[in-house]
Amino acid sequence: MPAHVLHILGTAEPAGASIAGMVRTLARYLDPSDYRLDACFLGQAGPWTAALNAAGISAYEVPWRSPLDIGGAYRFMRFLRSRRIDLLHVHYGGRSVRTLARAVTGAPLVTHLHGRVRNESDYRPVHLRLSDVDMVIATSRAVADVVKADRVRVVYPGVPIAEPSASSEPWTIGAAGRLVPIKGYDRLLEAFVALLARHPEARLEIAGEGPSRMDLERQARALGIGEAVTFLGWSDDLPAVMARWSLFVQPSLEEALGITALQAMAAGLPVVASDVGGLPEIIEPGVTGVLVPPADVPALTAALAELLQQPERCKRLGEAAWWQAHQFSEPRFAAGIADVYRELLLLRPDAATSA
Repeated sequence: MPAHVLHILGTAEPAGASIAGMVRTLARYLDPSDYRLDACFLGQAGPWTAALNAAGISAYEVPWRSPLDIGGAYRFMRFLRSRRIDLLHVHYGGRSVRTLARAVTGAPLVTHLHGRVRNESDYRPVHLRLSDVDMVIATSRAVADVVKADRVRVVYPGVPIAEPSASSEPWTIGAAGRLVPIKGYDRLLEAFVALLARHPEARLEIAGEGPSRMDLERQARALGIGEAVTFLGWSDDLPAVMARWSLFVQPSLEEALGITALQAMAAGLPVVASDVGGLPEIIEPGVTGVLVPPADVPALTAALAELLQQPERCKRLGEAAWWQAHQFSEPRFAAGIADVYRELLLLRPDAATSA
């Protein structure tokens, strides 16, 4: 009989695509005779509930807005009691979510950390103490380094690998992610002003949504680059968008890993990124891309200009990035998660008798 694994997630809106997409990847690669996956969204309703159901995952929306939302806690408790759960895989929520889930189910619990390793307000390193979990999955070594727990395992996210399809037009720069201050897009716009002075034919496309979008659009107009910058919004097919880009830029002030940078590498694009968080774990400077100091506008401008001036080098970096992306494939990700599941399932009270 397959083990029932419940994934506890936040929003089902497009903003949660990177995490919900990981669960869908697991459904694609894990043996259904070993694992049955369910998913519970505690945040906003959205299209990812239907997307996971279409992938063969039983997905539900059980809104629980905060620890003070007693009604939400009661709904979550009833949901947990209504099904068999052998393992809890928690992607969202704090101690209250973990405590209630473990108390009701008695199942082993793994917390998956996808988020930042520095505070958003002052960018100082965070320190996470997770003594109430059986294991922590960290999305990068940078994340693992700030976790205090008995068992921490680094499992890198996986991305689909297709034939590289970088644009033959050497002047389109792409970026993708949530439009929030920590992603550094305001610095990118400043750098693009100087870049246009050298390469007036260059264009910048930014895919994503977020609370900073209107401010960024106003900034682009104020800088006089509104005609050269396009804000694309969320894309359901980011690889298709990346196919018209010649290079990818990730100007984050902090980044746990950089899943969109990995997607760009899997599309055959060289990456110019900030030297922060987990980005140095996936980008080899001078081989698959370029790393620059965070918030350093002149350095970012120089790195972009150098690649635009050397299209053959840009192409070589993109080819190397594509090969490097194979180290972060979806099957490797699923295999890493399966190893964690097998280890944790041995902690069940009935494990000894069922073995």
